[in-house]
Amino acid sequence: MSFTGRRLRQRNTVLSGFLTGALVHAFAVVAFAALVLLKMEGCNAHDGRAGTLTAAVMVDLLLTGPLLWIVVRTHRNGRLAVLAGWALSLVSALALLTAAAVHLNSLPAGCPV
Repeated sequence: MSFTGRRLRQRNTVLSGFLTGALVHAFAVVAFAALVLLKMEGCNAHDGRAGTLTAAVMVDLLLTGPLLWIVVRTHRNGRLAVLAGWALSLVSALALLTAAAVHLNSLPAGCPV
């Protein structure tokens, strides 16, 4: 196999790890949006949004493990490349999580009287 073929295979392996991570994060964003539309509010809006953000993070964590395991098992020779692609997908997920946390902190706390 040529050097170019090996690099192309490594790039595809990194891309499969990235796409797996991106799809899991996108599903967590959809779960967050769906839960926000359900308006899970207790005494105030801050409690409901904190609950939905926690649920979305849990969905992300619970889906990442099995799916990443499947992708790593399918690319036995490129395990580090798969993990590197998944780590690249965390950059966008952390940006979205930061934006959601900033929005959460901007909501007023306390029960309205």
